[in-house]
Parts: sequence; C-alpha cells; structure tokens
Amino acid sequence: MALLDRFRTHPGHKHPDAAVRLTFVQELPLDERELLNEVAREDPDPRVRRAAVAKLMDPALLAAVARHEADEQVRAQALSMLRDIALEAFEGLGEAESLAAVAAIDDPKTLIGIAKNASREVTARAALASVTDSHALGSIARHAEHEGVRRAAFDAPSTRARCFEREATSRSCRPRSSGSSAFARARPASTIPPRSTRTWRCNTSPPPTPSSPT
Repeated sequence: MALLDRFRTHPGHKHPDAAVRLTFVQELPLDERELLNEVAREDPDPRVRRAAVAKLMDPALLAAVARHEADEQVRAQALSMLRDIALEAFEGLGEAESLAAVAAIDDPKTLIGIAKNASREVTARAALASVTDSHALGSIARHAEHEGVRRAAFDAPSTRARCFEREATSRSCRPRSSGSSAFARARPASTIPPRSTRTWRCNTSPPPTPSSPT
C-alpha cells in the first residue's frame, strides 16, 4: 500500500505504523501547532514525539514537554528548542519569544550559555538573573558578548562573596591585569576589561614590601 493510501485509510498522526506517523509529522508545516502539540504529548513512540517537538515554536508548550516528558531524548529536544528560540536561531521570532523561552528554561547550563551568547542584551540579562553559581558568574563576566552583562555578572553579590572568601584564606586576590585587590578596592565599572581577557587568580604570597627611601 502506497504511503498516500495509508494516510487516506487512517489520519496520519493516528496511523498504527510509527514510521508512517513519523513521516506525517516530518511533512507537517510549522503552523499546525495544535496537531504538533498533540503528537508531542500523546504519540506512543518517542521518535515521533521528538520529531513533533522539533517543530514546536511555542515556549510554553516546549517547557511542558521538557518538564513532564518521560523520554530523555525528547526532553533534550525540547530544551534545545527553547535554547534556540532564546537565541533567535529561527526566522520570524523576536524579543518576545526569546524572553518567553528564557523564562521557561530552568536548566542552569542552558541559562549560562544564553547569558554569554544571546544577541540581545535584554535576553542575556534575563538569563543572567537566574544564575547564582559564583563560578558560572565569573565565567559570564569573562566571556559574555555584551559589556553590560559582563559588568552585571562581575558585580553580582555571589561573585564578590567568592572573592572575599578567597581573600580571607589568602594574602591577596587580584586580576592578573592589576596589582590591586579586585573587590577590597572596588574598581569603577568602566575599568572592566573586554570580553575574555579577565582571568582571576589568588596569590598566596605576601605583597612586596615597599623599599625604604635612601
């Protein structure tokens, strides 16, 4: 029986053959949102559900799949779609969809990546707002695309607390590009170096003693 004849006998998404349902989903246009959502939630085959999720452009629907889907690969596909919507990887999507996708993501690693790489600063800042790990904030402060995001990560309380903790257990904590203590002498935001140049180290040796005047 030809594939078209199978579709005539059964609705494509209800066909008993998973291969037929998969082909049907792959040929569905993106604007068939309700049907794609139904398949993504109800099809018994994870391959078919994953194919449907790969065509969903609704952050709320994708968030529901990412949180409640039993199959790990389908969940990963939903999270990947949310990330790509946040980064505006698809034509026809803008700031509203990007921010909605960020709001729907609860995976820390994905949020860190968005904070670093989002083309819109407002999107990067929205992702940054959900990052609390001091190591991640330090990475964002070094590598984010937008200077304002780097500055915000640099000024985050947990980033400062981490350096104060280091300074309490070492004699000095400073950026390699400066001999001063980074946080004890809080430098103006305008002095934050460009992306990827700030590398932190804690020096356990005492600072040099000034020479006596002769």
